[in-house]
Amino acid sequence: MKLLAALLLLCSLPAAALNLQLDFRWHDKPISLPAKDLITPSGEKIDITRLDFLLNQPHLTLASGRTLTASQWHAYVQGES
Repeated sequence: MKLLAALLLLCSLPAAALNLQLDFRWHDKPISLPAKDLITPSGEKIDITRLDFLLNQPHLTLASGRTLTASQWHAYVQGES
């Protein structure tokens, strides 16, 4: 019975939430998609219409300096207009 009471208490605790905001940047300046007429280091003009990438094994650094790592966490991100 004590185990059941402990489990019920744990289930009623609020969960933490973590929100990530990804800012797309080109040469250290923010861009929004679609991004047109960007100049590469070789002088070519390019357009970026979408960015797809995989985030894995994030590290969260707490104010205390302690680092938390989620080794089995993956997220596919699609960034497009």
